[in-house]
Amino acid sequence: YNISPIEAGFGSYVKFHKPYFIGRKALLEKEPTRRMEIVRFRMNEKGVRMARLGDPVVDKSGRYIGRVTSCALGTDGFQVGLAYVERRYNREGAQIGIIPLPARIPPAKPVEELDLGDRLLLQQWATVLARFPVEEGRARETPPQE
Repeated sequence: YNISPIEAGFGSYVKFHKPYFIGRKALLEKEPTRRMEIVRFRMNEKGVRMARLGDPVVDKSGRYIGRVTSCALGTDGFQVGLAYVERRYNREGAQIGIIPLPARIPPAKPVEELDLGDRLLLQQWATVLARFPVEEGRARETPPQE
């Protein structure tokens, strides 16, 4: 996916002042125009089809905004994962739709050829979470600044 450390949420760990940082110039040039970031999400329902690498992510109007990079089943039975999406959706509490693609995508039929009972792909709703989870009883730590 060619994701920079800043897009992955690790920008505060990048040491721009270090003389041996070979990619410094390219990263600084890309920063003002970047449109994508990694977000952490949690599916709103249990028991839905597992989201996998590359599954499309959409907004409330069904517009494609990115793709899933990973997903796993949490200890509470809800899927939790990461998605590479447009920056404006990196807000805690934002709703995103994930379309879990089947292993084999069924051939699409024109609307006029659909029969009752045909299955269509639908998004499953997820909620954007804070990028780095906070354990109960602990304050959120800010990454070290150098």
